[in-house]
Amino acid sequence: MTPAHEQAARRLAALSGDERDWVLARLASDDALRIRDLLEPRPAPAAPEPPPPAPVVVDTTPQSVLERAAAADVSLLLQAEPDWLIALILAQRRWSWDRELLADLHPARVEELSVLAWRAEGAKPRAREAAIELLVAKLRELAPEPAPAAAPSVFDELVGRMA
Repeated sequence: MTPAHEQAARRLAALSGDERDWVLARLASDDALRIRDLLEPRPAPAAPEPPPPAPVVVDTTPQSVLERAAAADVSLLLQAEPDWLIALILAQRRWSWDRELLADLHPARVEELSVLAWRAEGAKPRAREAAIELLVAKLRELAPEPAPAAAPSVFDELVGRMA
């Protein structure tokens, strides 16, 4: 198609159907055919298919399991544990449940845990990881996790939050 054909098609598109047909009938058949082709509506390009949904990946590392644990469960499991073990776990990082755990303890014990946790920061990483793995093993005994394939739906999560 030449620019002249495109310009003629744009001008003819502004005319009524009868006027357009009258002009096209007076053109050479080759030119009329090209202009008619330009006047026909083009189908819209097909929308690309959306990408498939990303698979739900449930992180089951001991750190992530412990991060998602309920404060009440952690408190129950750490209740009878020695302070040095609790300090190793608290020294690893800030947990979503640590303030709640400490709020339930006697202030003198919290002070002792603070000193022990400060010292435990210098402990070998493997010792802290072993303490976390021990606690996670106890959490799993308390309430086994669902299999990753059976991840809760958005609806189930919403109902769980409301309960």
